[in-house]
Amino acid sequence: MLHINQDTLFSAGKGTVNGGSLLVWDLRGSMSFENIVEKEKNQDIFSMASQNGILYYGTRDHFVRRMKIQNNETLLPFQPPHMDTVTGLATFGDYLISGSKDKNLRLWSL
Repeated sequence: MLHINQDTLFSAGKGTVNGGSLLVWDLRGSMSFENIVEKEKNQDIFSMASQNGILYYGTRDHFVRRMKIQNNETLLPFQPPHMDTVTGLATFGDYLISGSKDKNLRLWSL
């Protein structure tokens, strides 16, 4: 899974033996992109969206997690979690909509 916000690329996905992770890439400069940080080691990530400088990502452990894009600071996840893997995220105005394998949608105020 890939998500771009300005000059930053986020890549994530389902892991292998060692699990997944969230990688942050700097797209400025030459075409030899550099991985600038690895977050969420051993966390399977199935969806991403961003708004107002925050990256939102849905995980296998049922949470919608978030991170400040400017400094890669991890923030507390939204509560309560879904009852299954979060597979979809979309922004709509000042809201985030999350979809899950639990067959529910949740509307989060940003």
